[in-house]
Amino acid sequence: MKTARPDAMDIGLLVWQSGGDTCLILPILIEQYSMKLAYVSGRDLDLMLKAIKEYDLLEPDVIVADVGSSIYFPDKNGWQKSSAWEHTIFGDWNGFNSEQIKERLAGFEFLQEQEAVQTSLYCIRRCDVCWRQGE
Repeated sequence: MKTARPDAMDIGLLVWQSGGDTCLILPILIEQYSMKLAYVSGRDLDLMLKAIKEYDLLEPDVIVADVGSSIYFPDKNGWQKSSAWEHTIFGDWNGFNSEQIKERLAGFEFLQEQEAVQTSLYCIRRCDVCWRQGE
């Protein structure tokens, strides 16, 4: 029988007792409490997978990428994008995709688009804006 899931205070105490090494305690928490591991990043799936490999991180149960605009779940064929999540956020964009939104924002010269590899259907990445009043 599994014990009750720990709260943030319990997890903080366990991390502190392990000397602050979350890499040691995380696998124990996941196994003992049947927790799921999710990685969340503003980057795309490929960059996240490279980081998981490069830093020898635990394989997650879910990856939230592209500033939250993409969610991926693993299956026998690799990581699959959640079409349900795309359908959900489609409504938030009033039916527009990133290309259509970019067209609407084109007149705002102070916005600087990030490199194309960092965009997706529902993610433009104009959040890194270089703009100062008067420029």
